[in-house]
Amino acid sequence: MKDSPTKAALKRAMSRLEQSPSSLGELKALEGTLKEVARSRTKEAAPETLLRAVRALALGGAGIGRGIWRMSSQTWVDLAVKFINARLYAPALLACEAAMYADADCAEAWFNKAVVLTRWRLHAQALAAYREARRLRPDHPEIPFNMGGILCRLGRHEEALAAYDEAIRCSGSPRLRPALGDGLLERAERRRPECAEAWFNKGVVLAMLGRFDEAAVAYKEALRLKPDFPKARANLKASRKGEQAVPLRVVSGRDIA
Repeated sequence: MKDSPTKAALKRAMSRLEQSPSSLGELKALEGTLKEVARSRTKEAAPETLLRAVRALALGGAGIGRGIWRMSSQTWVDLAVKFINARLYAPALLACEAAMYADADCAEAWFNKAVVLTRWRLHAQALAAYREARRLRPDHPEIPFNMGGILCRLGRHEEALAAYDEAIRCSGSPRLRPALGDGLLERAERRRPECAEAWFNKGVVLAMLGRFDEAAVAYKEALRLKPDFPKARANLKASRKGEQAVPLRVVSGRDIA
């Protein structure tokens, strides 16, 4: 697969990296660059801005372990989200790990790590990261929802059903937690009125198992929550004939940003 212009520019920049700086002044300057990118209000930072951030991350990695960089887990997570939106997954993963270094119980970091691992198709590792995020945030529906998509890809349909049921149980009135920062997990929470997609995916999995009557019930519930849902309407019609019209609609980190 051909690299995107941003990734190609990143490779050229990384090939020119010099030895990591050792002075406190240099490391603090690099920290300022990362904070600037993390606090940007735009969803996707400009390529040259991202390259400055990646270069700072590569050159200043020693600042994490040496305790020189004091960036909060929230700042690291926001930086990871910028990288994920630009499909720069290696630096995104490093930013997630730095967030965990700052706060081992940062659910946002585990969630975004799982998103990166899913993009790399490392499904077993992604599930493990989602489980850790769920341990820290057991009431958030987006976590089991994304797990359901992975489990379905792996052919573990009964477990996928259980995951979607969990997502549906967790759904309800949005509960905002501003302290978590502006990462993917909180954005998902802000934009989610009700979990129609979980009902839809549950219907798809039930249809895969040949349980079309139960699938029809799930599609009807998806349409009750989201009347303008053509895929659910098409699958409801198909389920009455013992068929399935639309494949599983997996919502991953990029889709909920």
